[in-house]
Amino acid sequence: MKFFKFSLFLVLVFFSFACTNSSILGKKGSTEKQFQTIIETSVNPEEELYSIGGFKIEESGIKVARMKAVEEANELLDEKVKKESHKLLQNFSGSADIYEKKLNKHIIKNLSEYVAKKVLQDVTPKKEWEYDTGEIFVLISVAKEDVVDETKNIFVEHLDKVLSDLKKVRQEISSYEIGDKKPIDTAANLVENTADSKVGNEEINFDI
Repeated sequence: MKFFKFSLFLVLVFFSFACTNSSILGKKGSTEKQFQTIIETSVNPEEELYSIGGFKIEESGIKVARMKAVEEANELLDEKVKKESHKLLQNFSGSADIYEKKLNKHIIKNLSEYVAKKVLQDVTPKKEWEYDTGEIFVLISVAKEDVVDETKNIFVEHLDKVLSDLKKVRQEISSYEIGDKKPIDTAANLVENTADSKVGNEEINFDI
């Protein structure tokens, strides 16, 4: 039963790539089987996110074709990582009721893009192969666990920033006295202040 499910999964994967990757359109018969074999022997779909990019080797040569194939694979994997991270962030944000609506609307997308950037920055092709048709393909992958860990780390660091700002608001409110003319940086302004936030040592502009 497991073998049947996995075989079915590979077939679905192939057609999924055919719909999103122009380089793989029209691959049938032995070529399709080769794609399935490469995926089956190179990645574990239950533990990894992966993509395949391809490009025709033309006058520019194999180096340029390889570069284009890697670019395409990275673009496809980038979308998968962002989608996976976005789902995780939506789940995490459910525990932040005070902040949830603003977080969902303005920040989750940007945080997931940042996660993808961090996870993919050191990715290199896991498999490379050519066809006698003059095409080159590459397969890249990242561990789902890495996506989860990076998403958790970035979300926690972002929440730490929010909590730090809330602490400042609390201190201002606690020290407020009648007659004070200085406006309090209230929680209503807090979300606006997080438009320019930092995760680690890098600044993210959330463009609220």
